[in-house]
Amino acid sequence: MIRLVMKKMVDMAVEDELISKNVAKKVYSPKSKKIDIRSEDEKIYLKKQLADILCLAKEEKDPQLFTILTLLAFSGIRPGELRGLEKEDVHFDTKKLTIRQAATNEPKLNSHQALSSKGPRKLVIGLTKSPSGVRTLYLGDEILAVIQNWLNYLKAKSLVQFESKLLFPNTKGGILREDVLIKKFNRFKERYGLSKYARLYTFRHTFCTNLFHERIDLKTVQKLMGDSTADVILKVYAHVMDDDTKRAGEEINNAYVKMLPDLFDQK
Repeated sequence: MIRLVMKKMVDMAVEDELISKNVAKKVYSPKSKKIDIRSEDEKIYLKKQLADILCLAKEEKDPQLFTILTLLAFSGIRPGELRGLEKEDVHFDTKKLTIRQAATNEPKLNSHQALSSKGPRKLVIGLTKSPSGVRTLYLGDEILAVIQNWLNYLKAKSLVQFESKLLFPNTKGGILREDVLIKKFNRFKERYGLSKYARLYTFRHTFCTNLFHERIDLKTVQKLMGDSTADVILKVYAHVMDDDTKRAGEEINNAYVKMLPDLFDQK
């Protein structure tokens, strides 16, 4: 866009004889026109992208990734919260999902070590990102069926994993490491030629964005996302709310014009 504006300005300058030659002819278009200048927090999956990812994941022999991606997409929970889920957090009778903890890395210390973010760490089930992260979400019948299929698969294929209290345990029944899950997702992307920029956290951004598109109020969005304040949501998803603000402004403008026809020259 900037290149086109500059080129137009140079063309006008040549036409007005302000400069002798059009130097913009040597300015070429970038090789890729699909440059995404949005920040990581602003990137979301479009409807077709989301459908493609989930449909391809469903074709995998092991239903773990499909179950994980579907749950991330339909609940907007953080990957760490997902890895901390226990089987008892899924309430099939009331169609609810309880978020009360998350998988996290804590400093591994002994009596001779000081607290440091760069020291050795251990994988544990700990608190959510903030107290507001503890929440209950509604799950539809379709998502519950996907989770039930995953549990049936574990029962038939791996008794160790099935007997673990975690919903998505590792092969030994322990906590699933973040890097292991990311590698599995990356291999899946490579297998099907999906965008290398696709991330697990993008499912959360997409979920939140779609809440706004469905005109869910900010307070409810904040509660569903488990954020302690609305500041993060307002900052990250301001581009969505700008669209809603424009739409609301246009609607109220049209309403006032219709209400006060004598003030305007309507044809």
